[in-house]
Amino acid sequence: MKSQICILTLVSLVFFSCKKEEIVDPDPQPTPQVISYNSIKSIVQDHCLNCHAQNQNAYIPSFETYDLISSYLESPNNSMIDRLNSNEDNYKMPPSSDLSEADKSSLITWINEGFID
Repeated sequence: MKSQICILTLVSLVFFSCKKEEIVDPDPQPTPQVISYNSIKSIVQDHCLNCHAQNQNAYIPSFETYDLISSYLESPNNSMIDRLNSNEDNYKMPPSSDLSEADKSSLITWINEGFID
């Protein structure tokens, strides 16, 4: 009888002392962040509209609205990514070079992903 109680006690201790830990798997593919026009609009307003506005210069494309920017990006003369990445003084955009790397990256990603409205 004592041995049965002892065995039962040991089995109970082993059974109840083990607790199941739930292992949470990290998300194997995080949801990519979609960059839309609303995400980059302030960048364009702050860094592009000093020159790329309809009332500035008739020879420079206007970037005042999504439709105007997307029209330029769809044109064969589109050189925006090249100009954003350039270090040549007479070619780079913006000419002042005050665009942060994060903002530049956001613009380029937005363009490469199909410039979503």
